[in-house]
Amino acid sequence: MWKDLPTALRDVVEIADKTAAKASLLKVVNEAVTSAADSWDLMFGHLMAYKESMKEPESLHVPVNATVHGEPVGRWVAQQFLEWRSGTLSDQRKELLMQRGLDVNQEDARSFSEGLAAFEKHVEDNNGDPYVPRGHFTENGFALGAWATKQLVDWRMGHLSVEQQYMLWETKFSPAAHPESREAREITIAIETVLREAQLFPDSRKRAVFRAFASALLCQPHTSRSSCSGFAEHPPVPAVKP
Repeated sequence: MWKDLPTALRDVVEIADKTAAKASLLKVVNEAVTSAADSWDLMFGHLMAYKESMKEPESLHVPVNATVHGEPVGRWVAQQFLEWRSGTLSDQRKELLMQRGLDVNQEDARSFSEGLAAFEKHVEDNNGDPYVPRGHFTENGFALGAWATKQLVDWRMGHLSVEQQYMLWETKFSPAAHPESREAREITIAIETVLREAQLFPDSRKRAVFRAFASALLCQPHTSRSSCSGFAEHPPVPAVKP
């Protein structure tokens, strides 16, 4: 904290004895400066210190686990982005963050790309199963579960671009939540795929698809899975892109 003091305050402290008196006075000055400063400004100062300590200070990304002098600057930056998205962050603070290379739109684009790559690997590692538990983290610490939940919400709210929707769909990411049971999930995903693809066909073809869907739903509880899930396993329409 000594090196962070303004020169004038350093001079005052230097006058004190080079013993406990100096340490005591420094503590008083430190507490006075800290209490007088705005907490946001203090954290912004820590952010600048973090940026200066980086090997590539021009890098835009601040990991959520980033710290400097024991201060959680990564979590603080994440909180600023949350407030930015919700519209509660002031224009002045937005400008200050952008001057340090932090922009919510760029951060969202980076997060989407990182999450998409992590999701593709997750599907590959799980033999094609796209299910992601809510609290799931990847081996390198990426919060894939939270990312997947956000994509679901953004898709339903219409916040994803057509390009983003297409990229998600191509990686088997579903815009709807599915059961935790893999057996049940295979059926619901197949049904969702058929219904989604049916939107591209003429009304007559749609009716045929929906009739087949209704027939599958009317299977009796005692009916075997193999006979009841024929619709899901062999959709009555060819595979097409959304």
